[in-house]
Amino acid sequence: MKTIQLIALYSDRLRNLIRFIIGFATGLVGLADMASVIIPRLNWDILLVTWPLAIHLKVHPMVVVVGFFLVMLSYGLLRGKRHAWRLTVLLLLMSALLHVMRDGSVLATAMVFVLATLLVVFFRYFQARSDPPSIRRGYLAFIMGLGVVTVYTSGGFLALYTQFRPLVDRFGIDGVLLRLLTNAHLHMEAGTQALFFERALPMLCMSAVVYGMVQILHPVAVALLANEKERQAVSGLTSGYGRNSISYFALGEDKSYFFSTTGKAVISYVLKKNVAVVAGDPIGPEEEILPIIKQFVEFCHQQDWTLVFWQAREDLVDLYRSVGFHLLKIGEDAVIDARTFTLRGGAMANVRSSAKRAEKDGLRVVFYHGQIENAEQLFQMQMISRTWLAHKGGTEMGFSMGHFDVRGDEKQLSALAVDNTNRVHAFVTFVPIYGRNGWGLDLMRRAEQFAPGTMELLLARSIEYLKSCGADMVSLGLAPMSNVNNDDETFLNNSIDFLTHRFGNLSSSQSLFKFKKKFQPIWESRYLVYSHKLTLPQIGWALYAAHQQDASCLSVLCTSLRDWWANRQRAQTAREDLVDLYRSVGFHLLKIGEDAVIDARTFTLRGGAMANVRSSAKRAEKDGLRVVFYHGQIENAEQLFQMQMISRTWLAHKGGTEMGFSMGHFDVRGDEKQLSALAVDNTNRVHAFVTFVPIYGRNGWGLDLMRRAEQFAPGTMELLLARSIEYLKSCGADMVSLGLAPMSNVNNDDETFLNNSIDFLTHRFGNLSSSQSLFKFKKKFQPIWESRYLVYSHKLTLPQIGWALYAAHQQDASCLSVLCTSLRDWWANRQRAQTRSEDLAGAARTPVTGALSL
Repeated sequence: MKTIQLIALYSDRLRNLIRFIIGFATGLVGLADMASVIIPRLNWDILLVTWPLAIHLKVHPMVVVVGFFLVMLSYGLLRGKRHAWRLTVLLLLMSALLHVMRDGSVLATAMVFVLATLLVVFFRYFQARSDPPSIRRGYLAFIMGLGVVTVYTSGGFLALYTQFRPLVDRFGIDGVLLRLLTNAHLHMEAGTQALFFERALPMLCMSAVVYGMVQILHPVAVALLANEKERQAVSGLTSGYGRNSISYFALGEDKSYFFSTTGKAVISYVLKKNVAVVAGDPIGPEEEILPIIKQFVEFCHQQDWTLVFWQAREDLVDLYRSVGFHLLKIGEDAVIDARTFTLRGGAMANVRSSAKRAEKDGLRVVFYHGQIENAEQLFQMQMISRTWLAHKGGTEMGFSMGHFDVRGDEKQLSALAVDNTNRVHAFVTFVPIYGRNGWGLDLMRRAEQFAPGTMELLLARSIEYLKSCGADMVSLGLAPMSNVNNDDETFLNNSIDFLTHRFGNLSSSQSLFKFKKKFQPIWESRYLVYSHKLTLPQIGWALYAAHQQDASCLSVLCTSLRDWWANRQRAQTAREDLVDLYRSVGFHLLKIGEDAVIDARTFTLRGGAMANVRSSAKRAEKDGLRVVFYHGQIENAEQLFQMQMISRTWLAHKGGTEMGFSMGHFDVRGDEKQLSALAVDNTNRVHAFVTFVPIYGRNGWGLDLMRRAEQFAPGTMELLLARSIEYLKSCGADMVSLGLAPMSNVNNDDETFLNNSIDFLTHRFGNLSSSQSLFKFKKKFQPIWESRYLVYSHKLTLPQIGWALYAAHQQDASCLSVLCTSLRDWWANRQRAQTRSEDLAGAARTPVTGALSL
C-alpha cells in the first residue's frame, strides 16, 4: 500500500512540476520578447551569433503581440490546458521565426525551439479541457473584438483624417495605423479627438484579447445531470453498498454521476464553479473503490476541476492517502448501536430524566413513514420549519442534508413530539442507510416554545422505535469538533462552523457534540479529502455553495449584515424601551448595574477573549472535576446532602438565612422547573453548584444560586458556568443571564445611602463576594451588558427605599438584627486587621534577632 501511495504521490508531483516549469518558462519567453523591443540590446555579437537579416524594424510590433499572448497563456499551461498547449506551440514557433527576422540571437531562437519541443514531448500532461461554451464565446469575442477594433480604427481614422494628416505625410497610412494599434506615442495635440482616439484604441484591443483568452481557458463549468436509467442504477448501488451516513443523498436531483468503467461503482457529486464536491464516499463493492477514485481523479484533471470528498469514512483513510490526497478531520459521526441501546444505567441518567420530564408535561412521540397523515400536525411542522429557517438563513439546504417537504418521502421516517392538545413541539426525520441496515438523522427542528427535554425524548423514543423495527444502527449525524482544524486552514474551519451554526440541527459545533454525547454513541471520524492546501479557500466556498443552493457573495454579505444588526439591536434593548416609558410617567431612574447576558446560540470557548475561562476550566478538569445536571430534584442523595452542607456554611458567612424576593433559595425538595449543575470530582465530592431558572419570554435561563465549598479546586466556578451555558445551548436556549453585576461607578453622591444598601446586599448575599468581583468574574464570559435600573418617585425617599430593598430580600430583617450583624462584622474585620499587623511586625523583627546572635 505504501509503494502505491508513493507512486501516486510521485506521479502527481511530477505532473505539477512539469506544468510549472514549462508554464514559467513560457511566461519568461513572453516577457523577454516584450522587453527586447524596448530595452537596448548589448553588443554581444562575439559571444552570441545573430541571424544575418535586417528587416527587424517591421516585425517589432508582432514580437510584442506574440510575447503578450505567451504571458497570457502561461497560466493556462500551469493548469494543464489543452487549448493553451496548442496556442503556445504555435506562438513559440512564431516567436522563433520573429527572432530570425529581427536579427535575433541564435541561442535565444534555439531555446525557444527547445521549449516548443518539450511541450510536444510532454503533451500528455496538458489534457485539461476548457468549457465548450466558454471556448466558443472566447474565440467569438476574440474575432469580433478584432473586427470591432478594425472597423473602429478605420472609421475613426477616416473621420479624424484632418487631425492625422501631418502624421500621414510623415509615416504613411500604414505606419500611422500600426502605431495606433501598438500604442506607440504619436505626439497628438492636447484636447483633440485624435488624442482620445489614440489612447482608447489600444485599451479596446487589449480588452478584447484578455476577455477572449480568459474565456478560452475557462474550466468546464457544467456537469451533465443524470437520466432516468442512470438514476435507477445509482439507486440499486446505494441500496446494496451505501454505507456512509449521507449515501442516501446521492439520489438527490442536484447530483451528477460518474460511473466506473465496469459500471459497478458510482461517485455522486455536484459542480460549484470548478470544484467537484463529492457527497460521502464512492458507492460500490470494496474492490471497485480504488479504481473509481483513480478514474475520477483523472477525469477531474481533464476537466480542470478541483476535487473534494465531503464526510469520507475513517475506513477509507488509507485508500485516499494511497492516491495522494490530503485529509482533514472535520468531526465525528455519532453512531448508536440500536441492538444494545437502552435508557438504563447511570450513563443515560441525563437523557432519561429529561425524557421523563417531557413526558410529565404530556408529550408523546408519533411516527410516520412517508407523508404525514394528520393535516393539523403537517401544518404545524410547516410553520416550525419556516420559523426555524428564518433564524438560520431563510432557505432549505441541499447536497448532504435533506429539506422539509409537505409531500413527504416514502423512504423517510418522521417522528413528532406532540402534547395532549395535538400541538407539535418538535420533529425529526431519518433517512435509510442501506449498507449498514440502519437509519441516519436528517432534520431536527423545534418550535419556538417547547417543553424542556423535548429533543431528548424525541431521539430516545425514535431509537427505541427503530430498534423494534430491526435496525442495527442509528446515526445522529456529524458533530463538528473544535480541535480538529489547524491555523493554516482557518478559512475552511470557519466555513464548516458557518454551515453548522447557520443551518445545522442545533446551533453550533460544540452544542451538537455535547448534545449527541448524551446518548453514549460510538464516534466514527469523518474527513474532508482534498488534493492541495492552496485550494482550501476555494473548497470552503464550494462547500457552502453546495449546501446553500442560491449562495452568492452578495447574499452571504446581506445575511451577515442583517444578523449583525439584529444582534446589535438586541444588545441595546437592555430594557431601555421601558426607560422612556418610566420617565414619561414622572419616575426617576438610577442605574444599579448590568445584567450579564450570554447569547447561547453563538457561545464558544474558542478565541483569545475566552482564554482565561478556557484555561481555568481545563485546569479544573485536570483535577478530575466534571459537571452533572439535574432538572428538578437532585436524585443522588449523597450529592444532595453535600449541597445542603455547602449552603449552610455559605450562609453562615453571609448572614445566616436564605434570601427571597428577587433571589431563589436552596430547597432539598427541588423545583421541577429549575436546573441544577454540580461540579463533582472522582470521589463524588461536590466542590460547587449553581441553579438556573427559566426566562420564558426570551427562551433562556437565568443564574440564581452560585455556591461553593470552603475547599474547592481552582477553576471550579469557570468550569461550572462554561459547561452549564454549553448544556443550555444544546437544549435550545437562546440566551443565558448570569445575573446582576452591580458596578461601583454608576451611582451619584446624593444617593449614597442607596448605593451602600445595594453594596450591602451584594456583599452579604451576592453570588460571589462584592460588586466589583461579580462584575470582573462575569466579564470573563464576554457577555452582552444590559443596563438595569431602580425606578423610584422621589429622591427624599431613597433612605426608606434602601431599607425596603434590604427587608424585601431578607425576610426576617429588623433594625436589631441588622445592628447585631453589622457589629459582629465590624469586630471580625478589626480582629483580622490586628492579626495582620502583628504578623508583619514579627516578620520585621526576625532578621534583626538573627544578626545580633551572630
